[in-house]
Amino acid sequence: MIMLSGRGLRSSVRRAYARCKPAAWRTTQEAYLLAGHDDLLIENLGLSTDSVVIEVGGYQGAYVAAIIERYGCTVHVFEPVDDFYAQLCQRFGTDPRIRLHPYGLAAVDAKTTFQLAADATGGSSSGGRTVPVQLRAVATVFNELPPSVDVMTINIEGAEYEVLRAMAEAGILSRVQRLHVQFHDVGTSTSTSLEECRALLSATHQQAWCFDMVWECWQRTPDAPLREIGAKSVVGQDDL
Repeated sequence: MIMLSGRGLRSSVRRAYARCKPAAWRTTQEAYLLAGHDDLLIENLGLSTDSVVIEVGGYQGAYVAAIIERYGCTVHVFEPVDDFYAQLCQRFGTDPRIRLHPYGLAAVDAKTTFQLAADATGGSSSGGRTVPVQLRAVATVFNELPPSVDVMTINIEGAEYEVLRAMAEAGILSRVQRLHVQFHDVGTSTSTSLEECRALLSATHQQAWCFDMVWECWQRTPDAPLREIGAKSVVGQDDL
């Protein structure tokens, strides 16, 4: 869930403070701030009005608003929390470019619960009100989407590992041209899960930039096959 809080006076102060520190002493978050902060997720994406963007974890809509303002393309937003989905509907419900989906993505269809914690709401969060949520299998959902996705942005508080594994297993990672993902600390399995997901991504994508456990970007390699789920043959980019 993206806040896009990198603009304004507070961010300017943080940026000035980070610049005063030697590079070796800066935190990863400070390095990300100096590199452009959330502008890295929005600017210079090469999108047009014909492009397709997916945001997994819509929260209050800051990211989709920035993408629509900048590119005017089609954006699919997946948000399973009723309170946040209602806010998205109120803000964007009349915009035909924005397709709002009241469920999250997972390996399989499921009904579960999240703990509300503002932009950190998720299945691994704690301390907030418990709310029911609906999840759908990412492979099934991709069958209902355009065959090629220009940008996919994932920030789902630890569930990204499950989603990426499921996408790799279904052979649909290569349908995403550019993938932004924020990996989260999920306890003792974090290091193993992170290494596994990066290896899966490396089969079809190349890491364009990385601010460890903050945000990283993966770009599809030119020779990665583009395949629709259930297709009998693999279609290369040159054949599209």
